[in-house]
Parts: sequence; C-alpha cells; structure tokens
Amino acid sequence: MIKTRINPCLKASNGEFLHDAAVNGLGIILIPSFIVYREIERGALVPLLTNYTCPKLTAYAIYPQTRYLSQRVRVFIDFLVAQFKGTPYWDLCRQKAL
Repeated sequence: MIKTRINPCLKASNGEFLHDAAVNGLGIILIPSFIVYREIERGALVPLLTNYTCPKLTAYAIYPQTRYLSQRVRVFIDFLVAQFKGTPYWDLCRQKAL
C-alpha cells in the first residue's frame, strides 16, 4: 500500500457543495455515490480509485427487549431489511464505469 500526504486547498462537509465543486472541475472528491451517480451515468464525473472502499456504515433497529416483538415492529424491521438489501440503484453506475 502506498500512502501519500496531500495538502487540500478546499475542504467541506457539505455534499452538495462538494458535488458542485467537482462538476465545475475544481478537484477530486470523496463522496457517497448517491450524491453523484447521475453525473457519473452521463459522464460528467469519472470514478477514481475504484478499488478503494470506504469503511461501511451499519444501521441498527433498536427496540425494547421484550419476550414478544410487536407485529408493527417486526413489519418495520422486515421493510428496512428489504429496502437496504442488495446493491443500491445509485451504485449501479460505479459497476458500469468499471
């Protein structure tokens, strides 16, 4: 693994601002693909470092410990599992770009 130190001239924590900066040619950004997938699909942005993966984020459904889980909670958890299962549609552009 090669490590390099960079001296950024622009830093931000706002996804929309970083999106606009990249689209306007102001540099390279590290940003979730759901913010820029449309620009990747139309060729306005190109994914770099495609073998690099950021640490995954995990979501948890937390509910009070009881002997029986209410049907509403069970249905909601099942809904969340179904919604987040598989590859999100916004990441399909990364697979096409490779």
